[in-house]
Amino acid sequence: MQLLNDLLGLIVLIPGTFWGVVVGSFFSIGGVMLTNRANQRRLVAQFAHERQLRISEREHTLRKEVYLCRR
Repeated sequence: MQLLNDLLGLIVLIPGTFWGVVVGSFFSIGGVMLTNRANQRRLVAQFAHERQLRISEREHTLRKEVYLCRR
C-alpha cells in the first residue's frame, strides 16, 4: 500500500506541461495512423483500377491484332 501511495505522490509531482506533451503525442500518433489507413485504402483502389485498365487495354490490343490479321 505504501508503494502505491509513493507512486501516486510521484505522479502528482510531474508538471502539467509534461502531461500535455504526452497527450499531444498520442493525438499525433492517432492522426498518423488515420492518414496511413486512408492512404492504404486509396492505393488499393488505385492499383485495382490500374489493373483493370491494363486488362482491358490488353484485350483491346488482342482484338485489334486479330481484326487486322483477318484482313
